Amino acid sequence: MPKVQSKTRGQFDKVDESGTKVRCKLCSAVLTTGGGTSNMLSHLKRKHSEIVSTQTNSSISSRDNNDSVSTIEQSLSPNFKEIDEALTLMLATDFQPFSMVDDKGFRNFVRSCRSRAAAAAAPLPARFEAEASMPKLFNELKAKLKRILSDIDNLSLTTDVWTSNSMESYITITVHFFYRDDLKSCVLTTTLLTESHTADHLKDVVHQIFTEWEIYLY
Repeated sequence: MPKVQSKTRGQFDKVDESGTKVRCKLCSAVLTTGGGTSNMLSHLKRKHSEIVSTQTNSSISSRDNNDSVSTIEQSLSPNFKEIDEALTLMLATDFQPFSMVDDKGFRNFVRSCRSRAAAAAAPLPARFEAEASMPKLFNELKAKLKRILSDIDNLSLTTDVWTSNSMESYITITVHFFYRDDLKSCVLTTTLLTESHTADHLKDVVHQIFTEWEIYLY
């Protein structure tokens, strides 16, 4: 069997003993193969193009009535940029520390989820890399939220002044609004308070935050 057929079939499980029906390991789609690999390869290229790449000197030829693939070189190439971005989003969404990416259990878990080719191709991001990517994610989500808020007519805002275990004072401001018929609550900021909690100081801090988010009170 040609090398490409072996690689292609490796992405599928047999549904019946004859092998004329297979199930994609990536998305569970069931395909009719007719005994060849052309349908499987077409499915991979159409639905999972991010992991399928072909060399420019590869050729595809028809054979018999099954239009089987005779010669082609393909390699699995996971999008590591998307993986790193997903990891950063997970840290932000679940309020996890950057040091989580250094935890032995976490790294073993991620390696077990990756394919053998992916694990060999690139290492897991280190803590400093995850931390360095957070500002980019923050700015992207902030810009997205500002665009949404600019179209909202009615907003509700809540403030909370609290003290951390290290006795530092913070103010957290949360915005509440209806978006596409769903009530949303988003934290605009958690800011360190460096002065006494006087009314004037809190007013100045809140005003500065509202201005930053282009929220104007009338």
